[in-house]
Amino acid sequence: MKIYRDPIEFRDHNLKVRESGRRIGLFASLGSLHEGHLSLVDRARAENDYVLSSVFVNPLIFDRVEDADAYPYDPERDLAKLESRGVDAVVVPRREAVFPPGHVTRVTVTPREGRYETATRPNMVTGIATMCSKLYQWCVPHRWYFGEKDAEQVSLITQFAKDMDWPTEIVPCTSVREPDGLPRSSRNALMTPDERALATCVVRAIRAAKARYDAGERTADALTRAAADEVKAAGARVDYAALVDRASFQDLAEATDDALLAVAADLGRLRVLDNHRLSQPLPPEVAGHTG
Repeated sequence: MKIYRDPIEFRDHNLKVRESGRRIGLFASLGSLHEGHLSLVDRARAENDYVLSSVFVNPLIFDRVEDADAYPYDPERDLAKLESRGVDAVVVPRREAVFPPGHVTRVTVTPREGRYETATRPNMVTGIATMCSKLYQWCVPHRWYFGEKDAEQVSLITQFAKDMDWPTEIVPCTSVREPDGLPRSSRNALMTPDERALATCVVRAIRAAKARYDAGERTADALTRAAADEVKAAGARVDYAALVDRASFQDLAEATDDALLAVAADLGRLRVLDNHRLSQPLPPEVAGHTG
């Protein structure tokens, strides 16, 4: 596996790969890789000739630089995991190489700001759009892989790629779940046993909304109320329970075939989120979870 510290050298290498006719797949990350992330690498490896990755804590998505500095980061362990899954080349740049002094350009998608996850993370849209613009320039991938756990991000990048005429397919990948149904996340390892038990309220919320949907309910109020009630019953605070269009992430009054039930719960010290397309069967871990 080739390791690059200079993003421009990484870009020049990748342009030669693309010019050779090989199909490039990309998985980009903040680091702290787990099996959910690596499942995206596996899919990229199966569907492409050449697989690229990145390990970089993007400071633009945080409210303070100190928060970016505190992000759990073990690049050597992450690199070993990427190499074990067959990644061909990865960039691990210094922050100053990505955003040097004087770098003032920011990219955003104004209508996507201030809603759901972007309401709780005010820099999320600008941070993601700006960093993904750079990653696109460095990699020019044929396919770019994202986890569906972060559904709002998938929707944002899909819209962005379409609007910017990227010759890149954005590939959403099914969430990898724990045996108790909770989506794999770096934050799961930070939970105490009590927090972990409480966190599964989002899994029960998804299952409750799906049960109402399968019984014929289609109104957003009823479906989101069923989800919110499960979070409240567990003793967590409902951050949001929403019925949105999967592609646009716009609110829906009634469920369509592309309706996504998205829920986030505040556990106090941590937040957890989950989502499910209600027209589709529940994942086995969610359907069978009884905790």
